Amino acid sequence: MIESDVERCIGAGFDRQVDRHHEIERNRPAVELCREVDDRSRLGSALAGLWSCHLLRANYAEARALADELRALASVDPNPVLAAFAARVAGMTAVHVGVFQAARTHLEHGVTLVTADG
Repeated sequence: MIESDVERCIGAGFDRQVDRHHEIERNRPAVELCREVDDRSRLGSALAGLWSCHLLRANYAEARALADELRALASVDPNPVLAAFAARVAGMTAVHVGVFQAARTHLEHGVTLVTADG
């Protein structure tokens, strides 16, 4: 009985790993389409989804590139929520690669953006 429960848990974990790969493949076309048609209103969400997939798969170089792109998008978009989220994305990426001072800077900046409006 216990062995079958363990096997199910291992199998479920493996299935989730496979699903994460498929999530990347599902999110990538959304990002590419938003870039192609210059749809900035949806690009942030698409980048965030793809960033999350890469971060969870420990594809840190790709996650960092997406975080940088999200920050660049936020720098030209007046939406303070996007700016705060981009700071969080940059901070969490830095945490995962062990650059803790940069992580703190990004995360604190995100907090100031959120608290500045109220």
